Amino acid sequence: MAGTANRMRWALLFALVLAFVGCGEDERGASGAGEHARGFLDPDTQTVITVDLDYDGEQWDALAALYERLAPGILAGEMMDELATLDGALRSLAREGDLDFDADIRPVLDGTLVIGLRPAPPDRDQGLLDQPVQLQAVYRTDAEALARLTRALGLKPDPDLSSEGLDYLEDEIAVAGGDTVLLDLDGGVNRMPEGPPLAADRLPAEGDDLVAARLQPGALASMFRGAALEQVLATPAGAALRGADSTLRVEEDGLSAEARVDFDGLAADELPLPPASDLQLPDAPFASASADQSQTTVFLARLVRAAFPGSRFVERVEGFERAAGISFDDAVLGAFAGPSVTVFDPLADPPAFAARSTLRDPDAMRELLPDLAPALPAILESLEALGRGGLVTLLLVAPDAPMTPQAFGAPGGVRVRPLGEGDELLYEVTGFEDGDVPGAPAQIVFGVLDDAFVVGSSAEQARRAATLETVPAEPAATRLRIRPGELAPDEELAVLIDRVEIDASAEDGDIVAHGELRLAD
Repeated sequence: MAGTANRMRWALLFALVLAFVGCGEDERGASGAGEHARGFLDPDTQTVITVDLDYDGEQWDALAALYERLAPGILAGEMMDELATLDGALRSLAREGDLDFDADIRPVLDGTLVIGLRPAPPDRDQGLLDQPVQLQAVYRTDAEALARLTRALGLKPDPDLSSEGLDYLEDEIAVAGGDTVLLDLDGGVNRMPEGPPLAADRLPAEGDDLVAARLQPGALASMFRGAALEQVLATPAGAALRGADSTLRVEEDGLSAEARVDFDGLAADELPLPPASDLQLPDAPFASASADQSQTTVFLARLVRAAFPGSRFVERVEGFERAAGISFDDAVLGAFAGPSVTVFDPLADPPAFAARSTLRDPDAMRELLPDLAPALPAILESLEALGRGGLVTLLLVAPDAPMTPQAFGAPGGVRVRPLGEGDELLYEVTGFEDGDVPGAPAQIVFGVLDDAFVVGSSAEQARRAATLETVPAEPAATRLRIRPGELAPDEELAVLIDRVEIDASAEDGDIVAHGELRLAD
């Protein structure tokens, strides 16, 4: 029984793999599947994801075409003959589970997979952003096709677990009504049909996308626990947060994604991003730009103070404020009032990045840095208390940089020393522990140069930041652009991709983000 049940679990997880590599119009289509799943998902579910698994639908046709364009960059030799098409790849994958894709699996690919996530009990050994979640999945399909699949797996209901209308295959897997597969990786499938249904407004909006998701504010419990969550939700932004929606769509020449974080009644200056405005972006393989980075960093700083008032980070920042007689948010973070740009080369030896930020008052920053630099090691070291994946990155040095010292490894023995003075007021920060992040530099250099705040992975890169050339980009509050073919010209898959681009801005009181991956012509 254990072996065949494991194969059933594999078949269900196989469907999840398919989903992330639309929906039928019959009674099992998008609307029917979502409403049907309400009766089985835990009412406390905070994140609901729907996946179009109609193999004959428009999205899967586009996915097959996209796969065939990318396959030459992924496969080689004999594998190319068998796996060059999506059909061939899925047949091969099915054989790994001792199944026949055409006979066993494809007949059930005619509906919508609904996945529910809810925060799991906190794990003190996990970092802030690594807290576990519990997963449930509900999939309704043709009863005869589902029966054929279970027979192919050699599975039969367990009479010791089953009840009327619910056939248990094991603790984590059941079939309800003969046509609905239930999966609960927390081992609690027996709880799923009981209790009140999930509220309808927690389901993603209907659409023609491959994947859609809706998050409730309670999803933050995966990052903030107990008093911290209550404190976050009590902030103006937390109280105004209504949820978030996102979609992923396959198109002829790539993928596109949309997301909206819904705030109700939040003032414009309390949002984490400003509205879209004209941007200047460096013409580089990996580049980013922000219209006004200080609004984001001040937002994050206030959030951290509210969530972790007793943390070492907050205590040391407040200690610096008392000693210097200034407000960290206003005098430090608020000093970056204007555009910023960043370039990053992860394949350089050593990896290199450079960032330049506009300063509201360059002379005031020059005056502040000699007092701020000695306090920096204690502030950086205190970030360790928030966990490796903590909410705060490096608020002072490079809030818009793609890599930050906390990502380099838990700070330990951080040291700061001056490199110059006068017009070139630079400081070198060293002492980061070796981390598990590829391409993490061992030092950073920051300071004021040519009336701008500059950051680099070396003094040379910090000086380079001051003279970075830029070109106009489409308006946004912040934008990231990557050209994989230029970053890795020897990688066949990379040269097939023209660009990956992500942008985000405030819009009508919400935060709206767009992302796309476009293939080369």
